[in-house]
Amino acid sequence: MKGLKKAVAVTLCAAMSVAALNGCAFGKNDESAEEIERLEKKIGKLKDNVEELEGEVDRLKAENEILMEKNDELSDENDRLLAELNNEYDYNYNDNSSYWVSSSDRIYVDEDGNPIDLGGMEIIIRDWWSNPDSRYWPTNDYEEARMDYYEWLEETYNFKVVRTAISDWNTVPSDYVDYVTSGGDDCNYIFVLRKDAAVASAMQEGLMYDLSTLDCLDFSFSMYRVNNSFRSYSQHGCIYSMATGYAEPGLGVYFNKSILIDAGIDPDSIYQMQIDGKWNWDSFEDLLRTAQMDIDGDGEIDIFGLATNPTIMTQAAVYANGGEFVGYSNGRYTCEVESAATIEALEWVDSIYAKYKRQYYGWDEYQSDFISGKAAFLVEYGYAGLENGWITNNSYGSTNGNIGFVAFPSGNKVNGGEYYNYSEVNPVVIPACYDADRAWKIAFVWNLWSMDPPGYDGCNPYWSSYREGIFDQYINQTVDLMCHGCTIVNHSVMIPNLDVSSQLGYYIDGGGNAREMAARAADEWQVYIDAVN
Repeated sequence: MKGLKKAVAVTLCAAMSVAALNGCAFGKNDESAEEIERLEKKIGKLKDNVEELEGEVDRLKAENEILMEKNDELSDENDRLLAELNNEYDYNYNDNSSYWVSSSDRIYVDEDGNPIDLGGMEIIIRDWWSNPDSRYWPTNDYEEARMDYYEWLEETYNFKVVRTAISDWNTVPSDYVDYVTSGGDDCNYIFVLRKDAAVASAMQEGLMYDLSTLDCLDFSFSMYRVNNSFRSYSQHGCIYSMATGYAEPGLGVYFNKSILIDAGIDPDSIYQMQIDGKWNWDSFEDLLRTAQMDIDGDGEIDIFGLATNPTIMTQAAVYANGGEFVGYSNGRYTCEVESAATIEALEWVDSIYAKYKRQYYGWDEYQSDFISGKAAFLVEYGYAGLENGWITNNSYGSTNGNIGFVAFPSGNKVNGGEYYNYSEVNPVVIPACYDADRAWKIAFVWNLWSMDPPGYDGCNPYWSSYREGIFDQYINQTVDLMCHGCTIVNHSVMIPNLDVSSQLGYYIDGGGNAREMAARAADEWQVYIDAVN
């Protein structure tokens, strides 16, 4: 543009010089008058052109400024996305949907204005994995703050908490039932249970304390609502579980990065799809189709698209599509296995198995397929990749340090970017054999014990543990999306004898019979549901 203006200026100068020379000769040669007039008109047109060009220059400058501003905005947005991809999250995340409560906000006092004194009461959190004799060493600032907070609680309210394994995984449901039906003992237990028919029966038979009657528990707090356990374990206005905190990242999708690169897939593009809300069943199948390969050209598949335990992916797909197996409304349970969303999910899973999964003859063959590099993708629980998970313990050779992990993709009947976290939250209960005063004190302690230490409200404890697993640098992105995603309400846990895995999941395995298997399950489940209603 500067060159153009210079050329126009030179032309004007030349024209003016000619006009001047002609002007000098005007008196001597009248014939030059016409030439002078012609050149003056040309000068006028050139001046007009210069003005137009200057206006065009100003317009382009203004457009350039607008483009530069938009570029700055896009640059800021790019930095934000990169921050998310690189997991630069605020460690003190605050769930704005409600609020977390810190103990420093309030001291609970008695009628005399003194802190409530629990008289040295010992509360035992009873599970099947904790070792009370092992020394706990904090590994970060959050854990150190939590230990200080626990000490402050015990000193302020005069109680002691011990966490210990008394039962094992197999016996915990029956041990609980035996404890309550025998009248209990002098210990003050908080029981951590698991999903089981005996647990469902215990709720139906009134063996769990109704927590909705205890005014020291407020289930509007986010620390209860983020995992939905109290909704899953509730009936007719009664609440039986007081589990707190985020549900652990449940079923997600692992992938072998080397296999994807060999197939022409950029592994990081999956994380971008996850953030953009484009990680869905269609995009997942596109990747499965591309990653599945016959390497030696003998007509036999050498690398399958998918490896998974069939029963768990079936359940993840149903919830990811907004479906469910058992519904609950107006105080009654309903069988939903033949609903449109559930049937669509079951048929989708069945078709995926038929096209991209090898037929297994042993329950753990899917594990060896992924570890040995014979499958590109794996649908499995997040804890399998933790420090002592089966993927981490067996990852050598083709998978070591080469694993990605994202949420289970969204189904067709939900909005893009809604990722359902299929995670079983262990119910936390108080025995119904305790009297009201005893139950209140135990619940009071649990409520305080479950709060985050001051300065760390809403902190996600899974960030640190998942960083120590086999996962790549984007793991916080996935953990946040799963923990803050749509946590399921699994009403099937309230129906004794109903088991989704053994009664339905085992039979969805690529045979094209998903609708038939759902109808068979519906006939059986309706009997169990009617017994509860």
